[in-house]
Amino acid sequence: MDADVLYLGMRGGGLNPYTARALSVLADTTTTWSLNRSITFRGRCRDKGPIHEYFHYLSVNAMGGGLNYTVYSLVVWLLPPMAWTPLAALVCGSGRGWIVNYAMSHNFVFSKKRTDEKPQEG
Repeated sequence: MDADVLYLGMRGGGLNPYTARALSVLADTTTTWSLNRSITFRGRCRDKGPIHEYFHYLSVNAMGGGLNYTVYSLVVWLLPPMAWTPLAALVCGSGRGWIVNYAMSHNFVFSKKRTDEKPQEG
């Protein structure tokens, strides 16, 4: 999904690789918040509601997003301008950002067990 938004922004929207990446990071962050909330950290969501949690997730994951974007930008700048360059840069940046964002999400966004869920019968 991240690469789709990146290339759609560049090819379909005429954006440069840096602006298109900023949009794809936001789209990817929104998607991962939804997946983390419903699958990875299910049962550990905050009690303040999904909108508050989403903005908390965005702010906490800004460090990983910044690292992701910085590595991406450096790779785009260093590699020759080929069709695959943004994809290679995305892979390099995403790998670095993912590690930071997982740790930050686990410890600061989804750190608390929910009390309103019924125990699963087994």
